[in-house]
This record gives sequence, structure tokens and C-alpha cells, in this order.
Amino acid sequence: MIELNTIAAKDLLKSRDALDKDRNRYQIKGCKISRGNPSRQLSATRGLPEGGFQYLAAVLFDPD
Repeated sequence: MIELNTIAAKDLLKSRDALDKDRNRYQIKGCKISRGNPSRQLSATRGLPEGGFQYLAAVLFDPD
């Protein structure tokens, strides 16, 4: 398990949502799966070409 520290809004960059203890940068994306919309498509990743983050964490939320 990786322990992440989320970044305060004032320090938030468009491409970085959290840091780990080694200062690796994470972008976190989430998607709620529903019976009416089973899509697992995540929103756009920001800062990928600029190297704004090192890891992408995707979270899929179950409708239940």
C-alpha cells in the first residue's frame, strides 16, 4: 500500500494531486460506475507531456 499526502488547494497544480513520502507526484482520477452508464472512461490527464506527474492513480467507484 502507498501512503499519499494530498496537496492543499493553494499548492495544487493542474497535473498533481498528491505526493508520497519520497516526493513522487501523483495525479488521481476517479469514475463512478453506474447501471445506467457503465463507462470506465476517466477525464483528461493534465500535464503528461510536461512531466507534471510520475504516477497515475485511477479509482473506480462501485454504484453500491
